Amino acid sequence: MTLTTNQHDILQHALGLHEHNRVTWRNHYVCGEDAFINDLIAKGLMRVGTAPEFFHKEDTVYCVTDEGRKVALDEHKRRYPLFRYE
Repeated sequence: MTLTTNQHDILQHALGLHEHNRVTWRNHYVCGEDAFINDLIAKGLMRVGTAPEFFHKEDTVYCVTDEGRKVALDEHKRRYPLFRYE
């Protein structure tokens, strides 16, 4: 399965991953209509979640699926390999 850099970034951001954090601590991404996310949903890597009432009606909450979490973690390990003293 081929993903764009932007799609990998979306998955990692939704899970709270970045170069100094290897642990997922959240699972949500909030935005309006987005072609990159629609493609991730079609690939089974994200799904539409439930938004709290205080969110803007045009915003949607997206969650990463278990398969999406695996893809995000694999890409994160590729981008940010462990260093000797970690």
